[in-house]
Amino acid sequence: MSSQPNNQTKIVPEDPRKKEECNVYIIGKEKLSNELLLYFLTQAASPSFNCKLLDDSVKLETENTNGINKLVLFNCHGMHEQNIIAACQSHLPEASTDFYFACVNVPHDSTIAANAINVGVQGIFYENDSLDTLKRGIKAILKGELWFSRDTLSATLANLVEEKKTLKSSHREVSNKIRLTKREKEILKYIALGKTNEEIAQKLHISILTVKTHVRNIYSKINVPNRIQAIFWVTKNFLHLK
Repeated sequence: MSSQPNNQTKIVPEDPRKKEECNVYIIGKEKLSNELLLYFLTQAASPSFNCKLLDDSVKLETENTNGINKLVLFNCHGMHEQNIIAACQSHLPEASTDFYFACVNVPHDSTIAANAINVGVQGIFYENDSLDTLKRGIKAILKGELWFSRDTLSATLANLVEEKKTLKSSHREVSNKIRLTKREKEILKYIALGKTNEEIAQKLHISILTVKTHVRNIYSKINVPNRIQAIFWVTKNFLHLK
């Protein structure tokens, strides 16, 4: 008795990790350490990330990101603390809301966090952080969040309050020269409330790409590199948003 061929198409379940893939670039002077990071993020992590090693001397191109968030991980392994900020500044991409920048393997007793925030770094991972912490932090940063300790953020905000007391009049003069559109003011207020680009897009019923365009324009007008500096600007220039 002959059997009929089975014409059913085998359904292969989609790898859930693909939905979580992101563009992550790894830069650093120590090749072995970079390759270990690459292995963990592409093979050992779940979900995995789509990573690429870049030569330490390469200048990142920020054009043609196609609205996809990308993270630059600067590997600080073996670096002296005083050299880390200068090295970060040399690699920080031109202002783009699609590129984020974080430092990894920072000495655990380092005090660079506040300066890192000021130059546009979105997060810091210390040499004694677990690999799971690194994975969770990368996912958070790619969503537009900051990855710093509560103590660091509290200290930075405290310093801001002191600056506000002494520089109140000069900040008002500067803010009066800035011309934000009604929509830009609206988006900046949401940024100050800690909303992500996705949340802002939902509230304003516009696309994420439109939000990113507005955010990029806002950063350019108020001359800040990232979200936390934008929040600081709002606290200094609140009257300007009314």
